Amino acid sequence: MGQIHKKCDEREAVTLESNGQKVFAIFHVPKNFQPPFPAVLLCHGFGGNKSGKSRLFVKLSERLAEAGIASLRFDFRGAGDSEGSFQETTIQTLLQDAEAAFHFLSQHAAIDSRRLGLLGRSLGGMIAILTAPQCGGIKALALWAPVFDAKPWFSKTGQEVKQFEHLGERLHQDFITQFALVDTQAALEVLDSVPLLHIQGEQDKAVEKYHVEQYEKTRKDVAPITKFILLEKMDHEFSDPEKQELILKETVAHFLKYL
Repeated sequence: MGQIHKKCDEREAVTLESNGQKVFAIFHVPKNFQPPFPAVLLCHGFGGNKSGKSRLFVKLSERLAEAGIASLRFDFRGAGDSEGSFQETTIQTLLQDAEAAFHFLSQHAAIDSRRLGLLGRSLGGMIAILTAPQCGGIKALALWAPVFDAKPWFSKTGQEVKQFEHLGERLHQDFITQFALVDTQAALEVLDSVPLLHIQGEQDKAVEKYHVEQYEKTRKDVAPITKFILLEKMDHEFSDPEKQELILKETVAHFLKYL
């Protein structure tokens, strides 16, 4: 048997409501620190869930708790344990869910509402950026292989976006229409004083070089509080165990520094 790690957090199953449907989440509270705690909201990616690939979100929440930072992992509607249908997912529903989860953190008695951060993975990275200006008071952002906008998915005519599906389920046309209109650059410009960590795999085939270039271009004037990490031979899923350790370490250090 492997070594049993000392428990560093208390976990609470949380049921939120978003537009009349239940959103399920796990709230991690540090054990060895006194409240109020800084906190991070974790937004999973397209077709993902609150645990993350290789349970990376679980591991991150544990590491954050070890550092005295609370966190909330949640399933967007139509994903994981939350109510709703994947086929009914739109950019609007994703934003509604993220804002409901953020409201829970900001209003919780054990949380310091002046020290809140957001982390988003893949499409969840874009949602985190769009959510932050609406919530206000965000102290730090971390992005794992984040989507910038819909342009790489446009057809050659520039009029349509390729169909999106997961496990045979196709997303609603409203998702495609709304995705095509997202202006991530405008949201990032509002957040130009918020420290940002961006981690990307060099061999990412899902979120390709275009997205990294756009983030770098938009954040070039605020370089002192922006950190880009490009991981060699790393895919979109961050499947290399050794590099996963680096990702967790860098992410926790970022939130420790700025929250």
